[in-house]
Amino acid sequence: MSRRGLAALVFVLGLVGALPAGAHWTSPGQVIAALQSPDARGAYAVARVERSESQPRLLVVSVGPGWSEIAPEQRRQAAERWRRHWRESVPSGVLAVVDVDSARSLVSFDGAGRAWLRDADTGR
Repeated sequence: MSRRGLAALVFVLGLVGALPAGAHWTSPGQVIAALQSPDARGAYAVARVERSESQPRLLVVSVGPGWSEIAPEQRRQAAERWRRHWRESVPSGVLAVVDVDSARSLVSFDGAGRAWLRDADTGR
């Protein structure tokens, strides 16, 4: 297993491990903490995680240049997982994955929650 793949596995296990035993709900704070963890920062180049004050159901995950170096399938799966966890903790939650420098959207989601990667330069 690659170093990045191992880091991703550790991140996912950490998110699951952050839940109290028998819990079926993760708080928004737990989701944010997991995304801000050193594992997420290292595995997915997460630079910043912010919950919008004006739109509290919106979580913005800003990623750095290392995001584009991650295999597309890994990025897609990570974004879907992040969205799923956010929506489990915040009803009708919205997740945005954006470039930390340009604020361009890097991921779109369809109605079923499937992630579609966007080009960092063009946003398409």
